[in-house]
Amino acid sequence: MHSESIEPRPWAQWLLGVPAVLTIGGIAAAANFRFGQTLGGQSEVDALLFGAGGVALVALNFIMPGAAAGAARRGARIQQAVCIGLFAVCAAFTLTSSVGFSSSHRADYAGDRAQAAERFERAKADVARLEGDLATMKASAKYQDSAGCADVRSWQREFCAAVSAKEAEMARTKAVMSAGRPAAIDAQAETLAALMGYKSQDVSTALSVSLAVVYELVASLGFYAVAHGGPVKAARIMRLEPAPDPVSSKPVSSVQEAARLLASRPRNASRRRALPKQPKAKLAADKRSLQEA
Repeated sequence: MHSESIEPRPWAQWLLGVPAVLTIGGIAAAANFRFGQTLGGQSEVDALLFGAGGVALVALNFIMPGAAAGAARRGARIQQAVCIGLFAVCAAFTLTSSVGFSSSHRADYAGDRAQAAERFERAKADVARLEGDLATMKASAKYQDSAGCADVRSWQREFCAAVSAKEAEMARTKAVMSAGRPAAIDAQAETLAALMGYKSQDVSTALSVSLAVVYELVASLGFYAVAHGGPVKAARIMRLEPAPDPVSSKPVSSVQEAARLLASRPRNASRRRALPKQPKAKLAADKRSLQEA
C-alpha cells in the first residue's frame, strides 16, 4: 500500500488569477465584438451578428484547453484532436480580430494627434498673419479718426466691422493654439524606434500585433492555467497493491496440494494463468504414489 500527497493550489493564485484572467478575457471579447461590428457594414443586424460571433469564439477559446486536457485523461484521442483543432481555428480568428481592433485604435489615436499638431501649426501661422493685418488696420487714418473704432461714423462702419472680424478671428486662432501641440504623434513608437533604429511606423505596427497576441494568449490559456481544478485541500491517495495469487506464489509439492489450491482459488481469478511447471521426475513419483495408494 502506497500513498502520495496532492499539493494544495494556493488560494491567492486562484482568487487573484481568476479575476485577472476574466478581465483580460472580457477585454478580448469586447475587442472582438467591436471589430466584428465593423465587418457588418451599415447594417445594424449584421454588425450585431458579427460582434456576437466574435464573443462566442473567445468563449470557445476559454473552454477548449480544458476540454482537450479532459479528453487526454480519458484516452479519447479523437475528441482531443477535435478540441485542439477547434482551439487553433478559434484562436487564429480571434487573434486576427484583436490585431484589427488594436491597429485601427492605434491608427485613430495617432491620426487624432497628427491632426492636433497640424491645427496648431496652422493656427500659429494664422496668428502671425492676423497680427500683421491688425497692425496695418490700426495704423490707418480711419482707425485713428474713429478713436480706435470707439467713435464710429457712417463712412467708418465698414472698416471697423472688418477690424472687429479680424479681432474675432484672432481670438479663435489663439484658442486653438492654447490647446497646445502634441509633443509626439506616437511617443511610445517613436521612442522605441529611436532606441532600436527602426521606423516608427514599423514599431507601431509591431506594438499593435504584440498587444493583441498577449491579450489573446492570456484570454485563451490563462483561465485553464490558473483556475483549472479550483482550489483544493491537501489530500493523500492510498494505492492498494493487488494481493498475490496463492497458486502462483507458493511452491507446489504434490498433486494433492495443487488440487487443493485450485479449489480454494477465487472464481473471478484469471483462468489463463498456468500452474508452475514441476520436474518430470517429481510428477512421475507422485503418480506412482497415487497408484500404490
